[in-house]
Amino acid sequence: MRPADSNPIGARLERVVALARAAGYADPADALEERLNCAYTTSSEYLGEIGLAVRRFDKSVDRRRLPDEAQRLLSECRAELGIGWRGFFRR
Repeated sequence: MRPADSNPIGARLERVVALARAAGYADPADALEERLNCAYTTSSEYLGEIGLAVRRFDKSVDRRRLPDEAQRLLSECRAELGIGWRGFFRR
């Protein structure tokens, strides 16, 4: 079982990776996917690392060029990650 198969954030971000690649953002998609497929010892570590990966992804792409589905999925993930990391995604 892949990590994304057992949690909704991972599954959503795997879809974002595919959509980002199709939109021409292979390098940012690869970096996000790499973080998704790492092993983490605690859920806090996982959420923190995934949160950082999403922030890096956000900074490396023009979100307006991403498909609507990818934007929606990222927004959902940011909201869920922000529950445990209040203010993490404020600009």
